[in-house]
Amino acid sequence: MPVIRPAQQGDLNAINDIYNAAIRDSTATFDTDEKTLAERQQWFDDHGPRYSILVAEVDNDVVGWASLSHWNQKPAYDISAETTFYVAVEHRGQGIGRALKAAIIEEARHHGFHSLIALVTAESEASLHLNKMFGFVEVGVLKEIGRKFDRLLDVVILQKVLD
Repeated sequence: MPVIRPAQQGDLNAINDIYNAAIRDSTATFDTDEKTLAERQQWFDDHGPRYSILVAEVDNDVVGWASLSHWNQKPAYDISAETTFYVAVEHRGQGIGRALKAAIIEEARHHGFHSLIALVTAESEASLHLNKMFGFVEVGVLKEIGRKFDRLLDVVILQKVLD
């Protein structure tokens, strides 16, 4: 089982490598240009204490990460956060995504969020399944909302209202 802990400055290279692989090789993100370390640093700095970033370690290597992000900058949305998680390709199917999702939900509870949102590419069956395992329900589908790898893609909007 992975060790889940708060992300630290020294994790940014690994976090960036995992994310850039998803940019290059998947529709899990609609980013199309790989992120620089400077961009990743800015992302890290922008999160602040309420919008947690967690990493999963296996044998002292960061193999996945999860985060809470602003759902919307308008103040009334402060009770909601978007959840995101990524796992290195070679470590998928080992329970790391499950461990990260469980931990980021607990972080959201700890920080007083009421509602969590997940945006998942419709073709990402594993991510849809994992979110639904944790009580996220589908609340909408944005049809043909993005284009990547010369394909129009749908995005499923999932939500979990915390107890």
